[in-house]
Amino acid sequence: MEIARYPRPPRDTGVGFHWFPDEQHYGKSVLDAFLPELIAMGTSWLVLPSTLDRPIPEYSIKSLLGANIEPVIKINTTYDCCLDQQHLRRLCETYGHWGVHYIFIFDQPNLMREWKQWNALDLPDCFMDYLLPCLETMFAINDVVPVLTPLAPEGNYHDLEFLRRCLDVVNSKGKDYLYDKLAIGIHNYAANKPLTWGKGGQADWPCAQPYRCPPGCENHCGFYMFEWYDEIVRERAGHSLPFICAGNGVLVGCREHDYYPSIDETLHARRSLEMGQMLMRSQVPAYIFNNAFWVLSAEDRSDFAKHRWYTPDGKPALPQSIAMLKGMPKQTRRPATTAPKSLRVLITDNKIVTMDMEEYSKGVVRQEMGPGKRLEALKAQAIAARSYAAAAVRRPRHGDAAVCTTTHCQVWSPRRYEDTNRAVDETTGAVVTYDGDIVSTYYFGHCDGQTRNSEDVWRRALPYCRSVPCICGYKTMYGHGIGMCQRGAMAMAEQGATCEEIIKYYYTGVTIVGNVAPPLPNKLQT
Repeated sequence: MEIARYPRPPRDTGVGFHWFPDEQHYGKSVLDAFLPELIAMGTSWLVLPSTLDRPIPEYSIKSLLGANIEPVIKINTTYDCCLDQQHLRRLCETYGHWGVHYIFIFDQPNLMREWKQWNALDLPDCFMDYLLPCLETMFAINDVVPVLTPLAPEGNYHDLEFLRRCLDVVNSKGKDYLYDKLAIGIHNYAANKPLTWGKGGQADWPCAQPYRCPPGCENHCGFYMFEWYDEIVRERAGHSLPFICAGNGVLVGCREHDYYPSIDETLHARRSLEMGQMLMRSQVPAYIFNNAFWVLSAEDRSDFAKHRWYTPDGKPALPQSIAMLKGMPKQTRRPATTAPKSLRVLITDNKIVTMDMEEYSKGVVRQEMGPGKRLEALKAQAIAARSYAAAAVRRPRHGDAAVCTTTHCQVWSPRRYEDTNRAVDETTGAVVTYDGDIVSTYYFGHCDGQTRNSEDVWRRALPYCRSVPCICGYKTMYGHGIGMCQRGAMAMAEQGATCEEIIKYYYTGVTIVGNVAPPLPNKLQT
């Protein structure tokens, strides 16, 4: 199932919380007290602890769904390979009948404290012996999405290796059909580090080693943990899967990294606001479905009382953070398949200017491919240039500016030509997507008859940048060799290929979203 088809709540903001840390707070009065607060903060997701013995009350589930809040059920139980699957099925069918989609069982199995007997040698295999039947049971229930159990960051058994091994077990046992309807649970706490800590994944931070992060290096233990997990998921499953957060945010008093200040209430509020905005503005990949700020409330005697946003009677415990989220302008997450109308561009005199996306694209096509080419080749260049820029808006390459106007990003000029303008006009808004996300459509001058896999040049394996044969006719490589060969695109257009055929040839497994004018009869093309 494509990521875009996985269920999301109406008017999804991506903002979410973890409810109380226990399964005891589902009385009508408790929910009625907190529901208006959740709505005021723009909440769309709520993680709810449950047990195997009995479901959360139907009233609670239906009230949340009625408020457009997606419940994520966390089933707490001890590790027992003799779990009654019929009992689990009945419980999950009940939840599914009420409208629940996402369910996970257990939590943080890579921690020693979660096990009566700890055997690190084959721990992931032992755990998957227990979990796999549960995933299969949940998979078989219509509308229920099984969630792979979230792991503790690092943990006593390193989480990255634990995740690799769990997915290896799925594959080795022939259960890879589960990838057709599976989500990945995650605990991506930001600690006291910048929210961008670890951004880029292992490909950008090869210096990071298990339990060791040398000075000047960044590891996966931060908000951007999902990029590190996604690398592993794509290696094992062949494509990205949705990530369902079970707990994250920042915790008052945390100073995990000595270089950065500890989290006080003011910094907690600012970081929480930033995280909420990143989700709402689709500034994270489409496979990230939610935040789950830890923790909405907890009893005074609880070990987690110091982390709570509210006291059990509904009084603010973190008033600055609550006020920030309540005052935050709410917006539904835009589909990641829509190109922004404008972007901020760093021009050559170091000024940042805001440009209309289509006008910017005309200046790029004019410079990057130039006039006098077949219209379908120019249209392919226009789609690639627009997609590259749109992806950079979500992940800016120059601070406050999405792109620059040099070969570092895309070369741009205010000058125009009629046919390059036409190529942009006939593809207005069209972008390239992979797994429901606009992708960075790299391109280059010409190749030696074969484009390159991205990891062969830049370390990072991009699933849509696979090596393909090319008819460009050159014996040498000019450029990085990743993505679309511009000379090859021109040659394909000469042979009658459409811009869509060119794009889908050079970018593996992608979809073009948006309207593209049909090609002219061959005799009328430039």
